[in-house]
Amino acid sequence: MICKQCGAQISDDVKFCPNCGTKIEKEEKESVKEWYFVENNQSNGTYTEQEMKDFYKQGRITNNTYIWKSPMPDWIPYSKSDLYEDAEEVQTEKVEEKQTEESGNQWYYINVNNEQSGPVDESTIVSLIEQRVIGANTYVWQNGMKDWEFVKNTPLSIYLKSNQKPETQAANNPVYIQKKSIGLYLLLSIVTCGLFGLYWLYSIAKDVDTLCKNQSSSMSAGNVLLLSVLTCGIYTIYFFYKACKNLHALHFSNGYVAADDSIITMVLALFGFSIISCCILQSTLNDIQTFAQ
Repeated sequence: MICKQCGAQISDDVKFCPNCGTKIEKEEKESVKEWYFVENNQSNGTYTEQEMKDFYKQGRITNNTYIWKSPMPDWIPYSKSDLYEDAEEVQTEKVEEKQTEESGNQWYYINVNNEQSGPVDESTIVSLIEQRVIGANTYVWQNGMKDWEFVKNTPLSIYLKSNQKPETQAANNPVYIQKKSIGLYLLLSIVTCGLFGLYWLYSIAKDVDTLCKNQSSSMSAGNVLLLSVLTCGIYTIYFFYKACKNLHALHFSNGYVAADDSIITMVLALFGFSIISCCILQSTLNDIQTFAQ
């Protein structure tokens, strides 16, 4: 190799010219095809320094790969050579590339509260689809997508086919029930000393029956009111428990799943707070009317 500063003949493996002290730029060495490496027990070459570094970055050459160039006396592992000086930087680039790749596989989705959730990996989002937490009309997004899309319009749609069970779908889709003011109904129930509360119970039972009429365990609103009166409210305890269970078992096309408040409503009714159980169950029905599609 010739020093560009003084023109002296110098060795290929020196970093500074022994004659004038000028630093030998890597560009001068990297353009020379002088490197060999062992692959599949055979010698491969010749390659430039930059090509060798690229092979290392790609994983074709590892720390234990033997390399050689003239006038080296013997083959040495890559990690023992001058080429390994930039190995830490290369490893960092590998980690960054891996993180970027993994980030590209991460999914985000809009949950039932209309909030963004994630990131989650693909196996997790597939599990959410299988559990019907996410449905065909749930918005999802991942790196590389221009905008949010319905699950049914993404590659995830393949996981929807095995998940379709029409017999468990809500009876009415979209949902034909009306939202009711919890505050107003609670006030009227108190003012009328509980008489309006009977109508409220009937109204709740009717909405539950409308949504769950395809289920074998659906309950007629008239029977609920009659049995509640005849049993002095004892049947109401069972009704709250069963109604919450039935609503939780429904699965709507957008993947919405109602909250399961069966235990808390049953316990409240057991201790004489049926009016609070009505509030909770009405809140669930209002949420279904708002979020279920």
